Amino acid sequence: MSPVSSTTAVLLHLALLAPASTNDLFLDRAFLPADAADLRRSAGPPSVSSLAGEPVGPTCLADMDKGKEFHGDIFSDPHAPVEWYDAAKVARGNDVFNRKSASIGLSWTLSLVVGLSYEPMLDVLIFTNESDTVAKDAIRYAKTGIFLSKWCMGDPMNPNSSAFKSVQAVRNYHETVRKEIAPVLAPISGEKEWMTQYDMGIVQTAFLSAFASTQTFGFTFTDEEQDDFIYLWRVIGRQLGIDDRFNPSTLGTPAMKTIIDDVFHQLIIPSLTNPPAEYGEMAGAFIGVMNLACLGFPCFTVASVVGLSIIGYGEPMPAALSTADKIRANLQMTLIRAFAKVPFFEPLVSGLIVRLLEQVDEPVIPESQGSPLRHASSACPALARRAPDLHAAHNEACAPLPAGHPADPEWCHTSSPPTDDGAHGLEGGLPVKIKLLLMAPAATALAMTAASAAVLALKAHSLLA
Repeated sequence: MSPVSSTTAVLLHLALLAPASTNDLFLDRAFLPADAADLRRSAGPPSVSSLAGEPVGPTCLADMDKGKEFHGDIFSDPHAPVEWYDAAKVARGNDVFNRKSASIGLSWTLSLVVGLSYEPMLDVLIFTNESDTVAKDAIRYAKTGIFLSKWCMGDPMNPNSSAFKSVQAVRNYHETVRKEIAPVLAPISGEKEWMTQYDMGIVQTAFLSAFASTQTFGFTFTDEEQDDFIYLWRVIGRQLGIDDRFNPSTLGTPAMKTIIDDVFHQLIIPSLTNPPAEYGEMAGAFIGVMNLACLGFPCFTVASVVGLSIIGYGEPMPAALSTADKIRANLQMTLIRAFAKVPFFEPLVSGLIVRLLEQVDEPVIPESQGSPLRHASSACPALARRAPDLHAAHNEACAPLPAGHPADPEWCHTSSPPTDDGAHGLEGGLPVKIKLLLMAPAATALAMTAASAAVLALKAHSLLA
């Protein structure tokens, strides 16, 4: 390995994988039960019918609605063979990611900002207390991005692969959160529990949003590339515990495109029209991370990124956006479309992304330690949705507390506010090394622009001399 590559690997490891806590992202290493092949809840027959021998899966969002009645994990054995599994097709899906990770990664970023308006997802993130500040977001989503990329670069069905192990780790984490949140908060109206089969399927569409039939960003994928990458996510979804009946990838590209469109127009647009109260805070923290790539300047705002996403998926610019935000969104869209037309740009950027990811080891998954904040939330469900209120109550010696709160709870008398370990060491903001890494692309571009301008000025001076 060259000195430059070695240095890059060390910087990435220090910046993205430095342990922020003992309970940062994953809580449980235990393997899932292998003998519980059926859904825990009893429900009616699937809403999708098919001919014998053909796969049963959703063709639109309405077909997934039945999934609200099912536990979010079918507890299938991840080692068990699957009759429809095709290793060669998974490998082709990996190749799509390797060549198109720039477009796919951009679609993931935009989908996250608008997807935070989906209340079941937002409430879970608030409860876990890992995504409400710029510092937490930089750590959390850097690790999340690494894990997602590793899945897309490997075979989640191969027990010897890192993709298999990390998918199962996330699967266990999901189940741990379900167990922690269930006794504290009632699920969103219309659902019987948290993180159902329906919710898992909805979130999966975000990772395939680059294939939206209405997208106008200029992303280009052949039919074969779309089919292969969607198949890869069928495998990932299965290994996360999603039943084929509710996995939006089950029936391939045409069904997936319809479901993506339905989710955007039936869930995301209405949610953005009347977002949950905490949306601004949570989305704003992630926008703060994005602005670090602009050396801290406000290149992005929540409103401008929402506007960019909306026009990028075929809708008109929201009239409520300010003039400045409309300028931001239009300028960014112009740049995205321009870069999409440059023949060498995407292969160059995607190749760089993949090479960097190949040099980074997966984050170490910590053993379950339990979260002090979530323990406190269990004692005070009325505050559980609002971590800042929980902290404020602690700082005010737990007075006043909501009616019905247990008298004199033990956590009121601890020496410091109840925070999860994910915030440890981040109270003063984001570590300098991570700031430098996030700012590096913009700083490099600025330096190159300044150098080019200087060279042109010197040439002009010599010509006029």
